[in-house]
Amino acid sequence: MSITESMTRVEALKHLGDVFRGVGIETAQRDARLLLLHASGIEHMDLLRSPRETLGADVALRLRDYVSQRVTRIPVARILGEWSSCQ
Repeated sequence: MSITESMTRVEALKHLGDVFRGVGIETAQRDARLLLLHASGIEHMDLLRSPRETLGADVALRLRDYVSQRVTRIPVARILGEWSSCQ
């Protein structure tokens, strides 16, 4: 199953968690939630209030990109552009 624009937030969250667990990521559910929130531009309370809202095309596209990076073990902070490197 791929992430589609017609998926609800809660369906996407479950799917992402399953994908990440399937490749052995120990923080699968946390990572799924962080990536979903960032891709959607929402806060955790928005997810709790409207779990059945559909993703839409833009969010689904961003999530597919995030997933392709995370399954290769790129850290969530780097995916979200919050990674600071010490040089």
